Amino acid sequence: MSENASTKSIALLITNDKLTFLTKTVQGTEEFYSEAINVNLPDLNTTVYYDQVEKEIKSNLPLLLYYNDVKVCYISTPVTVVPNEYLTDNLSSFIEFSDHSKLETSSIKLKNVEANLVFNTYSPLNKVLNNLPNLKNATTFHISKFLIDNTKIDSEKNQLFVRLIEQKLELCIYNKGVFTLYNVFDVLSDEDIVYHILNALEQFKMDPNQVTLSLEGGITEENVAFEHLAKYIQTVHVNREVEAIGPKYLLYKIFECE
Repeated sequence: MSENASTKSIALLITNDKLTFLTKTVQGTEEFYSEAINVNLPDLNTTVYYDQVEKEIKSNLPLLLYYNDVKVCYISTPVTVVPNEYLTDNLSSFIEFSDHSKLETSSIKLKNVEANLVFNTYSPLNKVLNNLPNLKNATTFHISKFLIDNTKIDSEKNQLFVRLIEQKLELCIYNKGVFTLYNVFDVLSDEDIVYHILNALEQFKMDPNQVTLSLEGGITEENVAFEHLAKYIQTVHVNREVEAIGPKYLLYKIFECE
């Protein structure tokens, strides 16, 4: 490849009602990023027709262009961590769906844990993406991979990693370096956030005075949730890297994920 050749990549972050994407162009040693663009989708958890989703996707020209690398990341529930020895081809058996016509099941292999994470994707959206030649060969994974595989694990500490993305609260626990829990909860208030965090500590009998809590995403020191958590948990940190980069942080991380 010549020094002047360029490569283009796109990262897509998908929830049940929104798709956010960012493009990246590499020209020699320089990298250029687009602005993050939001595409509102009909709620994929309800009955949605293919043509409704297709219309929204095709109305955004960057989603129709060719890219050297395409990564699609889901923020979805339910999810479950399945040890490698128990994983089967029947992924849907690990997750309960109320309507199998709207949801599909995928899995990703974890790096720090001898397990796979099984999660749901959305049938109408998958069909649209698979019918677009430029996106159909995308690498698909779940947002959980960042917390489970890309955190700084300390074998001497009990660590609780928490990230708030809009109304999705992710929790990941490492008990002295041993993976213990990953889950995603729907939250509507600061009280919900505090409840799920403290409940997780109680469930696994972890002393709040012996836990390091790391927060990122939509939880800052100005939040009521932070104020309440700091009363119960002795060591609480906010990820400054996320604060500095802002909303594009997760999209940047998607480009790095393998």
